[in-house]
Amino acid sequence: MRRLDWRHVVQEQHAPRGAHMADSKQVKDELVVFRKRLSENSPIFVSRTEPGENERYQGVLFGSISDELLIIGRLENVQLAMNESIVLRMVIGSHLIGFQSSVVKEIKNPSIYLVRFPVSVEAISMRKTERVQAFFPAEVTTKSKESDSVSVLQTRIIDISTGGCCFGSKTKLPANSDVSISFTLPGHRQVHSLRALVLSSTLAGTVYNNRARFPSEGSNIAVIREIGDWVGESLSFVAK
Repeated sequence: MRRLDWRHVVQEQHAPRGAHMADSKQVKDELVVFRKRLSENSPIFVSRTEPGENERYQGVLFGSISDELLIIGRLENVQLAMNESIVLRMVIGSHLIGFQSSVVKEIKNPSIYLVRFPVSVEAISMRKTERVQAFFPAEVTTKSKESDSVSVLQTRIIDISTGGCCFGSKTKLPANSDVSISFTLPGHRQVHSLRALVLSSTLAGTVYNNRARFPSEGSNIAVIREIGDWVGESLSFVAK
């Protein structure tokens, strides 16, 4: 069995001035935790590495085969080729991580891919005001202005920041409509609820991507602070 090279240093994509790389023991400890958590079914984003390929495709990481291969599938609107180089991003615990891999084999009907296990994991750097690719469950409550009827949408947060988020829906939501969004941040137990204002609802394939803004007022302020803290925690793969 091939042994993984844990000596690879975890990197930060946009390291701030004065940042220091994590020591080898910290890197090894973080990657061991990462490896153990891969047995769980986890939502992922897959992107291609070819120039001009900026799209991120949603899918699921089903698990791993020893320390050699990862099993992914349920990819939306994309067909991967043998030996194709890809980047996988996912949330594990309270961490946002990414790594490069390549396709080893495709199993059809349903389409499942075996991809190489990473030899290094990269922390994705962001400021707290930037949107972070996330993909975790959420409940969105909408209220009709005409009939005062209330609808509850079970969905997923696609990206999030302290300023707002993007979530999916099967129908187009009116611009400037007020919604209530409830979710549990990855790695947390508490359910957070806050008010949001829909800015746009754009068709993306078979679903609508809804951009929403979090007004910094009232009870929203405490939740926005929690979101900012969570983004900071997700950078723990990088030495402070």
